[in-house]
Amino acid sequence: MIAILAGGSLLAQDAEFSENENRILAKRPSPSFAGIREGSFQEELESYLQDHLILRDEWNALHSMVLLAAGDTDIGGAYVGEDGFDFEKITEAEVDDRRIEANTRALKEFLERQEEALGRGRAAFILVPTSGLVLAEKVPEGAPLFDQEAIMDRICGALSELNIINIQSIFAQEEEPGELYYHTDHHWKTHGAYLAYRAWNPAAPPEEDYRITKVTERFRGSLYSKVLNVNSPWDSIERYDLPGEGEIPGLYDEARLAEKDKYAYFLGGNQALVTIDNPGKEDGHLLVIKDSFANAFVPFAARDFARTSLIDLRYFTEDVEEYIAGQQVTDVLVLYNISNFISDRNVGRLGSSLLDRKVQKE
Repeated sequence: MIAILAGGSLLAQDAEFSENENRILAKRPSPSFAGIREGSFQEELESYLQDHLILRDEWNALHSMVLLAAGDTDIGGAYVGEDGFDFEKITEAEVDDRRIEANTRALKEFLERQEEALGRGRAAFILVPTSGLVLAEKVPEGAPLFDQEAIMDRICGALSELNIINIQSIFAQEEEPGELYYHTDHHWKTHGAYLAYRAWNPAAPPEEDYRITKVTERFRGSLYSKVLNVNSPWDSIERYDLPGEGEIPGLYDEARLAEKDKYAYFLGGNQALVTIDNPGKEDGHLLVIKDSFANAFVPFAARDFARTSLIDLRYFTEDVEEYIAGQQVTDVLVLYNISNFISDRNVGRLGSSLLDRKVQKE
């Protein structure tokens, strides 16, 4: 058995990317005397062999099946909950209070400067809860999660004098909260993004005015890649359009529906800077500083402005405020999921204090 697996793995053609895990696989290392002496070659070789074991996805799926049959609900860094929902595993030990404080302070300073420059109400912040809070009754009993509600209250309390959109309270009023998040992906569904848009723009058209199209009914997301439960449900991805309005180029990438990461249908995935021009509007430039949750939100907001720009601080290396001044931005929105906001090392770049920049570098 060992000989067959080893021989098959060595003879099989190496893959460069795992669609199932949505990551680049380790490359075959080149041996060197220094690498062998220091141990780096052995570590790289071990990673390579793990990533290129023949039938690797099938072995991982079998492993998950055994764990599920044994009643385990903590698999691959995710929790397997009720009704087919999987949840991000984020524990108290992973929460860095110092970073939360620095990111909150940096955001506060940034929003205050934008309100002063652009006008009251022109800068806003949307903090999105994870499905683990909104669908808490479906999380496995006793599964340790960080105190998300307390941290959100702490962040929103520090920003209370600014334009903060409380999505948590809005989601809590939903009669069918299971329609807000995908079963096997950490992102919100288009319905959840619409509710956030309506809270940010009270003049938004009612949901029944939109034509809702299911662009795919075969979506399994990032949490499925961790759990690999072959019995997981499939989700649909929905697109909202207003009848009579023209097409806005760049909002959707149809080619992504043929790939594993179908959530990248929205805007084509995460990029450093994306600019969307709306031929149906003559003025207004919205800048969204964001994580991937904004990708499903922007197709709504982009209809209200002549131009919408999106900056992902993980990849954007230029000065944000120079961009705002140079591009005649009229409105600013910062949109983050709570798990990303409290861990992102780049949010500190929005601040002006030495402590924010120091924590960001660390």
